[in-house]
Amino acid sequence: MESLLTQQALPVDSIQVQIAALIDLDNTFYIQLGIFLSLMLIMKFVVYTPFLKLEETRYDATDGAKKEAKGLHTRAAELEVSFTDGIQQAQANGLEVRNTLKSEGEATGAAEVAKIRASLEEQLKVSLTELNAHEEQARETLNAETTRLANNVADRILGAN
Repeated sequence: MESLLTQQALPVDSIQVQIAALIDLDNTFYIQLGIFLSLMLIMKFVVYTPFLKLEETRYDATDGAKKEAKGLHTRAAELEVSFTDGIQQAQANGLEVRNTLKSEGEATGAAEVAKIRASLEEQLKVSLTELNAHEEQARETLNAETTRLANNVADRILGAN
C-alpha cells in the first residue's frame, strides 16, 4: 500500500481525505438514484406483483386445499357420527316396533287360540253327548240282541234235550 501512496506523492496523513474524495455526491448521484428507484417501481409492477400473485395462487392451491380438505374431513367425521347415531336410533326404534308388533301378534294369537279352543271344547261336549247317546242306544240294542241270542241259545240247548 505504501508503494501506491508514494506514486501519488501524497503524505500518509491525507489518505483518508483522498479516499473519501473518490466518492463524489454530485448531480449524477441523484440521476442514478432516480434510475434505480424507477427500475424498482417498474420491477414491482412487472415482476414482483405477478410473482406474489402466483405464489398466493400456489399457496391457495396447495396449503389452502389442504386446509379445506382437513375441514371437509372433520365435517365428514361429524356426518359419520351423526349417521351412525341415526342408524342406531332407527335400529332401536325398529326393535321397539318389532317387539310391540310381536306382543300384539302373540296376544291376538292367544285370543284366537282361546276362541278356537272354546269352540272345540263346545264341539267336544256336543260330540260326547252324541257319543253317549249312541253308546246308550248301542247298549240297549246290544242288550236286546244279547237277550235274544241268549234265549235262542237256551231254546236250542233245552229243545235239543
